[in-house]
Amino acid sequence: TLNTDPESMKLSPVRQRRRPVRTAILGLVLLATLAAGYRLWLELPGTKQADDGTRTLAVMPFRELSGTTEQGYFAEGLSEDLLKLLVKIPGLEVSATLTRAGPADQDRPIEEIARERGATHLLQGSVRRSGERARISVQLLDLNNGVHVWSESYDRKLIDIFAVQDDISRAIASTLRVQLGATASSRGRPTANPEAYRLYVEALSLYSRYMTGEATQALERAIALDPEFADAHYQLAEFHINDPVPGVTAEVRDQKVRQHLAIALQLDPELERARLLERLWDLWTKPDISMGQSLELLEEIYAADPTYTRVRLWIAASHLRMGYFSRSLSISQELLASDPLNPSAGYVYTLSLLGLGRLVELEALIIASGPGLAE
Repeated sequence: TLNTDPESMKLSPVRQRRRPVRTAILGLVLLATLAAGYRLWLELPGTKQADDGTRTLAVMPFRELSGTTEQGYFAEGLSEDLLKLLVKIPGLEVSATLTRAGPADQDRPIEEIARERGATHLLQGSVRRSGERARISVQLLDLNNGVHVWSESYDRKLIDIFAVQDDISRAIASTLRVQLGATASSRGRPTANPEAYRLYVEALSLYSRYMTGEATQALERAIALDPEFADAHYQLAEFHINDPVPGVTAEVRDQKVRQHLAIALQLDPELERARLLERLWDLWTKPDISMGQSLELLEEIYAADPTYTRVRLWIAASHLRMGYFSRSLSISQELLASDPLNPSAGYVYTLSLLGLGRLVELEALIIASGPGLAE
């Protein structure tokens, strides 16, 4: 059985020649990965995107102007949910949510960080909630010349947020149409219950902060309010697959994954990502599986939903286990370019360098992390 837990993946054996210094170097480099932060990874080959005419959109987490933590989760989750629509625009590459990765980034302009991570356009937004209404302001920035090419404000009831997301995705496609020739997708209204949707986007934000238990609880409350909320059922199953939830046994985890994926597909037979995830879970829970089959299915899932970065990590780990160190190195490097503080991606990157015997680069990472670690 393939154990998909991140901790298990990190500790899985990799076939490589043993070296006396491997354990010591590994520990230092893992610390270096966290300490060096975003600037370090930009020094690695291939992390900067060539100017080949491709339009890549970076999305900043929306800011909450109301000043409360709970509503801050709503604003961030709203931008995460919007990503799921934007990624469907043909011809537009959408990167993972853009954040300042470490202390070195806190005083840098976000536009500079976005450009260095390969983005050509930046979407920023803010949310101010008052009761059952929300004011959402968004703007699209062309990073090549610093010009705001589109901006809009929406004052709507929470139940109309879905229409706002559709409007935003259409406007982005329209603004970039000369380059993309794209039209935006529309998903309709996933739930008629505004409180259920608030809990859903809050769960997305909580999960992005590695608060898995709180995220699953929020989704369970959303489903209790609207049992026919297909996206919430799918997301709950995905969270259980991604990470073991505290207090949930393996047997219960399996039951929850299967139950919520089945309900999601019953409610929305067109939810293709749920069908793919169901196939993956069936494969992973078999006593004997083919790593090649698993990798092929992971690639199919990622092609259907490029915002599912955990799948990209699993792809890198699969290549690592199969001994394809160059491929796992390349993918983990891409992940670190967008999320430099991702410890699992850093671990895969480190083991890939070890597998390739590139100890000089490991030493360079330690030195680049600062004199304290280098010593």
